[in-house]
Amino acid sequence: FLEAITAAYVAWMFYSSAWQHDSMSFIFWPLAAFLIRVSYETEARQKAAKAALEATPAIEEKEPSASPPVPA
Repeated sequence: FLEAITAAYVAWMFYSSAWQHDSMSFIFWPLAAFLIRVSYETEARQKAAKAALEATPAIEEKEPSASPPVPA
């Protein structure tokens, strides 16, 4: 999505007058920063989930014994 917004911004720069550049920049730069922030948060969330999955030990299923242990 960021590439599409950047392409639209560059096209706007060629076809607009110099007086309109500031208004488009006012929209483009905060939007670009927001999209990059969301991208980094998503990546960090995926890395944290993967690390948490790798850190949890595998649960071994034990077969139940036929009789409970007898106290001595």
